[in-house]
Amino acid sequence: MPCVAVALLGWTSGAAGGASPSAARLASLVAAERSAVLELYAAESSVARARSEALRLERRRRALEASLERLGTDVIDLYTYHRPDGVTPLEETLAAMQELVDEGRVRWLGLSNVDAVQVAAAAGSGVTVVAVQNHYSLLRRDDDAEVLPLCRRHGIGYVPYFPLASGLLTGKYRRGEPAPAGSRLAGRDVEPRDLEAVEALERLGAARGRGILELAVGGLASIPGIASVIAGATSPEQVRANAAAGAWHASDDDLDAIARAVA
Repeated sequence: MPCVAVALLGWTSGAAGGASPSAARLASLVAAERSAVLELYAAESSVARARSEALRLERRRRALEASLERLGTDVIDLYTYHRPDGVTPLEETLAAMQELVDEGRVRWLGLSNVDAVQVAAAAGSGVTVVAVQNHYSLLRRDDDAEVLPLCRRHGIGYVPYFPLASGLLTGKYRRGEPAPAGSRLAGRDVEPRDLEAVEALERLGAARGRGILELAVGGLASIPGIASVIAGATSPEQVRANAAAGAWHASDDDLDAIARAVA
């Protein structure tokens, strides 16, 4: 069964030079709970994109080694290419990342922010990609058309980020009312269609004895092909609420009803 990734510890390669409070906190978490999945995002600047592949690989290796040192560990579980640069062939980048797997610095490789063409290219590259992370929620299901079916076909785990749609799927935004102060959508216009969908999901959840958070997290995690859900949080209470919501497993009938509610 899919899980909510409450134990996915993320770090961006090259995000900070030297020691930092965030690196220290993350290192302490890794030391305390190494069963958590430690993920490193490979992100390149526009300058790096113009370099040769050999130079890029060397830069990735140095950044990876620096990250391993800052985090106090010797291996990254999941090394994710954050966003294809649109210049370098994806197959070349994956081949370079595979070298880090062969060297034992990385266990698995992933991709993020990719389309169907790029997923197909990865699947045919000869490099094993275990996860694709894309923007996906009950309110944004564009990947249902091609990306998610491709991931299922090739045995690649699909991992949605922003599953709560910037908080819309927590139920704290109401039609005709201003967004709560300090919330992500404070001072911004919310599409009426999205609020209507949220209301429809709340009615569906009430009829089935489920809260909207359970539909948003547990329902999403129950979709075939979804391996986990990255549910962000800003407090321990939100982490606990997300984990509890992810414990619900939606039936096929539940998923059909959810799809109709947001159609």
